[in-house]
Amino acid sequence: GATVNRFAIGFIVGVAMGAGGLFFAERYAGRGSDRARPEMVYMTTNHAPVLRTTRVLRADVFARGAGRSNLLFRYIETRERGDDGATISAVYTGTDGVVAAREDARIDSDGTFRSYELHQDQLGAYGRMNRTNEKIDFLYAENGKTNRDDEDVPDRFVVGPTLFEFLGARWSEILSGETVKARVAVVSRCETFGFKFRMTTDHPASASNLVVEMKPSGALVALALHSLYIIVAPDGSELRRYEGIAPLYRRVDDKKWEPLEVEMVRVEPPPT
Repeated sequence: GATVNRFAIGFIVGVAMGAGGLFFAERYAGRGSDRARPEMVYMTTNHAPVLRTTRVLRADVFARGAGRSNLLFRYIETRERGDDGATISAVYTGTDGVVAAREDARIDSDGTFRSYELHQDQLGAYGRMNRTNEKIDFLYAENGKTNRDDEDVPDRFVVGPTLFEFLGARWSEILSGETVKARVAVVSRCETFGFKFRMTTDHPASASNLVVEMKPSGALVALALHSLYIIVAPDGSELRRYEGIAPLYRRVDDKKWEPLEVEMVRVEPPPT
């Protein structure tokens, strides 16, 4: 079967839905000292949600650092709210119309993360996370092998669909220059990993945008994973793009795939 960098895949697949969560909550409110505080759809484990109606977000996906002349995938995220909570579906489709990956998450009406599923069709892999009381149960299957584990729900627990909401709740800290830490669930590693977030001016886009850097807390993981960047307009009026990991791969040869780092650029929906 296909082989990939096993260390890298744990982060590429597991953190990837962060991109989906990011591209949903793109509306901001306020100016002045609150100019960049998001109008939150807050769904972490300890707060009640403020949910709106069905919403669809779209983005074009390019290889990171390769420019935007070669469109690789199209991304569509749909988030629906019901009386019993919210469902989030994110689909990555190639330019040939073939689905490469799909993610589905469920969040209860009280804001508690309930479940997450990944179908990675390029690799034929499947991952799942479920919350049962104060435990997160993990499962990941690929190439005929299935791994399972569980972990206590940590403080500041984040899974992809809640990533942007988590940052929104701590936006004033980030704007003031503080570093915010969280534990991010990684489905293909069947565990959580520490990440930290801070505002940065080192990124080229920071000349005309607000840029948040997301990087691993651990030194070993930081060697294997580039920083991720969340880029918003300078007045906080819109989320513009995301640079980092996604549940996508490129084929190296008949037996090998390698993780694909991406640039996701938000696009407006087609006219109706």
